[in-house]
Amino acid sequence: MTEMKNYLFSGIKFCLARMGYRLQPLDADRPIALPTFDGDPRALRYLKNGRDCLITGKMENGRGLLLFSLGANGKHPFVEGVRRVLDASGESISDKEVLRRTLHDYYSRHRPQSVAEVLGISTGKLPVFDDQPPWAVIKPWESLTLEERLRKMQVTERVDNRQVSDVEMGIEHGCNFCGPVSDEKLRVEVERLYRIMQSIRRHGFVRNDFPDGDIRVDILVEAPGDWRWLVKSGHHRAAVMSALGFTTVPIRVDSIVCREEVDVWPQVMAGTYPRHLALKVFDNIFSGVGGSILGKCKEKVMMLPDG
Repeated sequence: MTEMKNYLFSGIKFCLARMGYRLQPLDADRPIALPTFDGDPRALRYLKNGRDCLITGKMENGRGLLLFSLGANGKHPFVEGVRRVLDASGESISDKEVLRRTLHDYYSRHRPQSVAEVLGISTGKLPVFDDQPPWAVIKPWESLTLEERLRKMQVTERVDNRQVSDVEMGIEHGCNFCGPVSDEKLRVEVERLYRIMQSIRRHGFVRNDFPDGDIRVDILVEAPGDWRWLVKSGHHRAAVMSALGFTTVPIRVDSIVCREEVDVWPQVMAGTYPRHLALKVFDNIFSGVGGSILGKCKEKVMMLPDG
């Protein structure tokens, strides 16, 4: 019987491999849990053994939507939206309408004209991106081509939007970290934020071991003991937890980026970023300058039409 099972299992593995798939144990995606880790994040590189690490991040050290701090005074638009819902509790206005107004204001005001501007750099400083849409961001430590980024954003937006919308929506409707956005994209972001807010208020933050079961982050290390975490996925969850008063959050580490290693960052080596601008991007994210940039934005901007 055991021999027959092994034979069938091998056959299934072979068939799946021919189709480009593979079998793996259910716990293969389980991260290494290090909830009390409080050392130099660079040490995690030697602890991973091919698996992700799950550590505890201080909310004040979190960064989301690229440049916004998740701390108390970070002006993160998702955090601000949920806080306003909590402040308006008991009033006649609905929670979704509070979120809608907050995000509408953000997407109307924050409309960068280029990738450089998204990252807090003057337009024209990154000529490789001059003819690309603002959402085509490649951070200097990422190993991606421009074509790969464009494809990834198209796929990501369609998948994310399908979570709450029956309308087939791609990146042409906008993205979650800057405006302009269509009315339907605005509705999607409001609905996603609302659903996660309701879930965490009722049940707390419930994680799981699957790839999308955690807030996934890059760790940015400026110096030993001085680091921040940048959200790669889980923006809505991190923002809701911040607004609800969580001071720490479990974070799954994707990669560790050290400022001192700038000369070997892929986009610096490729010539996409000059060294000084790569460091500027790192410093902008590390410092969480999004709030100050937002304060300089124009008050009224046209929204993208639906279509």
